[in-house]
Amino acid sequence: MKLFYIMCLLLTVACTGCATSGEAPESPAEVSPAVTQPTPVRPETIPPPVPAPATPARPARPPRDRQIEAKSLSVQDVQQLENNLVQARLDVKEKPRDPLLHYKLGNVLFDLHRYQEAIPAYDRAIALAPTMAAAHTNRGLCLRRVGRVDEAIREYRVALDIKPDDPVLLQNLAIALEGEGETSEAVDVLSRLAELRPEDVPVLARLAHGLFLLGRYSEAGWYFQEIIRLDPGLASDYYNLGLCYFHLGDYDRALMTWLTALAHDGRNQSVNKGLAILYWKRAEYEQAWGMVASCRNKGIPLDAQFLANLLKDSQKVSP
Repeated sequence: MKLFYIMCLLLTVACTGCATSGEAPESPAEVSPAVTQPTPVRPETIPPPVPAPATPARPARPPRDRQIEAKSLSVQDVQQLENNLVQARLDVKEKPRDPLLHYKLGNVLFDLHRYQEAIPAYDRAIALAPTMAAAHTNRGLCLRRVGRVDEAIREYRVALDIKPDDPVLLQNLAIALEGEGETSEAVDVLSRLAELRPEDVPVLARLAHGLFLLGRYSEAGWYFQEIIRLDPGLASDYYNLGLCYFHLGDYDRALMTWLTALAHDGRNQSVNKGLAILYWKRAEYEQAWGMVASCRNKGIPLDAQFLANLLKDSQKVSP
């Protein structure tokens, strides 16, 4: 079952991580295999939608990339990590020239959410082993966690120079760029990631959304079609695809796609509102009023300006 994304209201504008520890990616040849490192950052939770004109504006961001919150630590977890921290400090003191031990110390501090303290540990690991991409990656995660996003982006780029096709790094960089509003650069990074993971639905969803924001509706539509092919059944995917057709002026395909979405989820607010607007755009006023009545019966609010326009254009006082 797919994770469910926050549905963007059709008449609204919706606009962007955290990590827990897991197995590290393959370490550089110069050092021993890494012990642990934080897992890939996931996109942040989407802010609530805000009012917009009565025209479809942006797609609902598919819910597959929800933020994974930082792992909550139990008392036992904290105690174990504190014990690990004591041992990691002893190991570093015994072998101060071993980059892997500094890296491991940084990971323990990361798991304790002590990101500011973890950064110097990763710094020492990098100074001893400049090509340790995992240390650069985790340093970038820490920098982002403490709000130093520009530095995090630079750190990810350094790591990508070492491992240019690393999916974790590409994903981290894309998310950081999105958070800074660098949508075009994020799309370039996500395009490369999609080449490496052509059937990764969350990656395709994020890429499609970025393309939509850039007004590249044909390309966005292609990726939404791929998402539906790979993982059919989610009304928001059909809504997003139909919204691409809407912005391309292909109202026939938009109508067919949104009717399909409605069949998947008859109470989907974005789809119901979209159909009301689409029928109005097509000058099919009886159908538009029918959707207005359906929205009211389902408790779905409608934009006052849209209703005023429909009343004026259809020369009808009420549905």
